[in-house]
Amino acid sequence: MADTGGINFLAAFMLGTVALLVMAIGIISFVLVYQRRVITHQLEIQKKDEEMQREMLRATIQSQEEEQRRIARDLHDDLGPMLSAIKLKTGQIKKKLEASNMNVADADESQEMIDTTITQVRGISHRLFPPVLEYNGLADTIEDMCDKINSDKLNIAFTKPEEYNRISNEKELALYRVGMELLNNIIRHSQATQAAISLTQKNNNSIEILVSDNGKGFDTKNINEKAGLGLKSILSRIAAIKGHIKFESSPGNTLVTINVDGN
Repeated sequence: MADTGGINFLAAFMLGTVALLVMAIGIISFVLVYQRRVITHQLEIQKKDEEMQREMLRATIQSQEEEQRRIARDLHDDLGPMLSAIKLKTGQIKKKLEASNMNVADADESQEMIDTTITQVRGISHRLFPPVLEYNGLADTIEDMCDKINSDKLNIAFTKPEEYNRISNEKELALYRVGMELLNNIIRHSQATQAAISLTQKNNNSIEILVSDNGKGFDTKNINEKAGLGLKSILSRIAAIKGHIKFESSPGNTLVTINVDGN
């Protein structure tokens, strides 16, 4: 009887131990599953928040671009013809002065000032919204931009694909603005004498842009926290079109890599 009681006790003890282990495993599994669900839920909320922030950013940038486009067209369509009419009128006044043997120096000076103003207005209009981008696309616009900036102090080499398939207007405009800002930074801060921009396009129309220069370089650590207004604009525009940008820099060698989905 003693042996039977001992066996029963041992069996009960083992069953109890197994039951506790199963219960512990069940509790641990429940906690792990619950934590995973919480983490998944938090990631979903974070993703929705990021998407909402991206959409708000896109809406803000699009609003700014529409306003700039409106101002550019107003300058071109309204102020431009008005200045041309004033220039024509000044030319007529000059002819009358010459016919009367009067001094035309003031008229000449006025015409020069009007010519300068027309050129400046045209430049402002094109910077606000470049017409070549709307009609010819990103590749030709960047090439035109490089040709205008090229000088004895800074040589910019540009390469593009033989055939360029246009992507959305929103993405082309964002990449153009980013390219302008990167070139502006090279001109103002890098002390570079050589720069290069390479635009490549893959079969799915995705775009890769490489911008490099031989300037003094800059510190890329914690770049998001230390970004100035221009760099923040670059990061915001790339984020708004769901692109990726990478900065690599050392003295004599700076490379910025941009990748954007073509769809």
